[in-house]
Amino acid sequence: MFDKNVKMRATATIVVVLIALLFLIPSITQKLPSIWKNNVEKVHLGLDLQGGMHLVLEVETEKATESAMERLSNDLKDILMDKKIKFRHLDHIDGNLISLEL
Repeated sequence: MFDKNVKMRATATIVVVLIALLFLIPSITQKLPSIWKNNVEKVHLGLDLQGGMHLVLEVETEKATESAMERLSNDLKDILMDKKIKFRHLDHIDGNLISLEL
C-alpha cells in the first residue's frame, strides 16, 4: 500500500514538472517551432520581476499635523487622569495648539 502511494506521488510530481517546463520554455528561448509559438504563450512577468516599480507617496501635512496633535492631547488627558491631576479643560485649538486649564 505504501509503495503504491509513493509511486503515485512520484508520477504526479513528474507530470506537474513536465507541464510547468512546457509552459516555461517559450519564456526561456526564442528558437521554437511555429506550432509551439502559436499554441503556448510566453509568461508575462509582473512589475516586481521586471525590475521593480516606482512609488510616490504624498502626505497631507495639515491632516497629519492635526492627527498628531489630537493624539498628543488624548495622551496628555490620559496621563493627567492617571496621575490624578485635576483639570477643567483640555482642548485642541487651531491645529497646533493645546489649551489646558488646571
